[in-house]
Amino acid sequence: EFKTLWEKPNIENVMKRVSQLQDIPYSLPDQGLGTNKTTAIFMEHILPFLSHTVSDPYYFGYVIGGTTEAACIGDIFCTLTDQNTALFDGTSIAPVIEQQTITMIKDLFDIPQSFQGLFTTGATASNILGMLCAREHIGQSHHISPAEDGMAAFPVTHIYGNDVHESIRKALSVAGFGRRSYIELSDRDMESDVLEEKLSACSGRAIVIATLGKVNTGACDHLERIGQICQKYKAWLHVDGAFGLFAAASPSYKYLTKGIHYADSISTDMHKWLNVPYDCALFLTRHLTCLEAACHSKASYMGAGTMPDGNPFPMNMGIENSRRFRALAVFFSLLAYGKQGIAEQVQNHCHIAKALGQKISQSPDYDLLCDVTINIVLFALKNRDLTEAFIKKVNEKTPLYLSKTIYQGEVAARIAVCNHASHSNIVDNCIEILDKNRADLEKA
Repeated sequence: EFKTLWEKPNIENVMKRVSQLQDIPYSLPDQGLGTNKTTAIFMEHILPFLSHTVSDPYYFGYVIGGTTEAACIGDIFCTLTDQNTALFDGTSIAPVIEQQTITMIKDLFDIPQSFQGLFTTGATASNILGMLCAREHIGQSHHISPAEDGMAAFPVTHIYGNDVHESIRKALSVAGFGRRSYIELSDRDMESDVLEEKLSACSGRAIVIATLGKVNTGACDHLERIGQICQKYKAWLHVDGAFGLFAAASPSYKYLTKGIHYADSISTDMHKWLNVPYDCALFLTRHLTCLEAACHSKASYMGAGTMPDGNPFPMNMGIENSRRFRALAVFFSLLAYGKQGIAEQVQNHCHIAKALGQKISQSPDYDLLCDVTINIVLFALKNRDLTEAFIKKVNEKTPLYLSKTIYQGEVAARIAVCNHASHSNIVDNCIEILDKNRADLEKA
């Protein structure tokens, strides 16, 4: 088991440290302190107050994976070799390894090899690329290039989804559509005649956002039905699979991603369920020419060229020109653990979530707020007035960390299981901790 070098801090100590930073230099010294003294400052005054998410079986906040041993080694070599994977000029094999790693990821998720793309900093960046691609695709069908000519003549575009992640709205803002262009549909409308009626009224001028793993509930949109409707009316289908796409790696949960081949673009995080270090995600599309049109750079000193497989240079497919070799941690993980190891991790985490959900639903003291689809458990205390205080108490006084969220207008507690250190033997202990802190709060 991969172990950390420092003790897990509690929130109270971290907040106290933030208010007392006099031991940590905050102005640039005239004379450098040297590597040894700088390291000593870090070890004594910073490291003890960093989160333990790298290998913490009880950290259930947000959707944050840890870092496996293989991924850590890969990331260390990424730093040691300091590769810039912007282009291929014969001086480094790194950009080629990135493309081979993407080929393995497509195999893991059973995504057609016709999809192409690159690693990014996170699903937010990947969602931005998805909206840029969609923008260019729609523009080209109307004989304009938004990347070259701007959005002044761009046709009105209708953008639909259900319970999308906030990064989608950010992507719409960055791509020039605007946050207000998004139209929320119910989950039933997304796979019914309602979506079909809306797309039929704006054929070729619509984007549909389908989500695999909705952030509050873990629910997954019905990709096959949505994909068929989008195909019929020539709507761009973007699949935000930040963590839910990993269901495809498990034989037990693969059905949730059926229809992924209908997607025009796909985003997913590697630093969540694959447990590689931050930051690392993936973007894929069936429309590489649209991606290149939106992102290409034509600096004379870089020259023109392509990858050995004929694809554009990575710098001409993404936001950044300068790119670290973040694919290496993914490469190490895929080879070290293989399909079976990754499938077992996904299934294990889903089993933990379902076991926690079952115990919570059977308790007279909690309400399970939705079915457990994959690795997310959403619940509240029967006494709703205590839920927020309960989350705060658990987070500050116990090894567990829960997310506080708002669901259907009420405060809810949210568990996201995706750390490689989490195993089924923690379930009973988690329930014991939750019960004790709930009981203490109700007595107070």
